Amino acid sequence: MADRKIKIRTRMQDGQVEVQALIYHPMETGQRTDPKTKDKIPAHFIRSITLEHNGKTVVEVNTGIGVSQDPL
Repeated sequence: MADRKIKIRTRMQDGQVEVQALIYHPMETGQRTDPKTKDKIPAHFIRSITLEHNGKTVVEVNTGIGVSQDPL
């Protein structure tokens, strides 16, 4: 697996927690070609994100190529 880097910030207000996660990721859609070789660059993007708290899943997000590089 690639080296993964995530910055996480949390804020609690009125009993609710807001989580912001900046995910460092190269993001390739699979639709670009290498300018030198003219080969298609393989797709490499975040497909899903799962957040757990105390061993229980609290959020599941399915993503696709519409997510930007290094999404917040």
